Amino acid sequence: MKHRILQFFRQGSYHFQKPPEAFLNAYLKPEEVKLFHRLRRSEAYHAYLVALGVAKEAESSAKAELVKMALFHDIGKIQYRIGLGGKSAAVVLKKLLGEHLQRMERFPFVASYLYHGEIGERILRDRGIFEEAPYLYAVVGYHHKPQNLPALNEEERKKAQAALALLKRHDDRY
Repeated sequence: MKHRILQFFRQGSYHFQKPPEAFLNAYLKPEEVKLFHRLRRSEAYHAYLVALGVAKEAESSAKAELVKMALFHDIGKIQYRIGLGGKSAAVVLKKLLGEHLQRMERFPFVASYLYHGEIGERILRDRGIFEEAPYLYAVVGYHHKPQNLPALNEEERKKAQAALALLKRHDDRY
């Protein structure tokens, strides 16, 4: 819970910061930059920090796709835009209710918290964002539920698991 409290204060400060356009333009096409900018400012800055961490660790052959995945890992949150208060409430309710939180999914802040990965996967698939690395759709879709990763061939599964581990390290940090 201490980690979540620190994350709360960090997220509050992210509202006043913007990801550098040069970084976004280095990894995203113009239409992808427009999609990215639909995130709330704090979510966009969080995604940027996660992507920076991924960029430092990723192997050069997969770096561009992995950074793009990190930038878009929370893109599902554009469907149900919730503020820091709603997000905080969802985290506290998850701690108190566990799996019973799903009973409250009719509330947008709960739906966003629970399903933003799957929503993001659909948004990215509809736009063909990861056609060259389709396993990344699953990484975005299941980045909070890696145990539910869909069936992939052996090579894609290994890549997806490595990408999930890399994303988790930096997502948890910021």
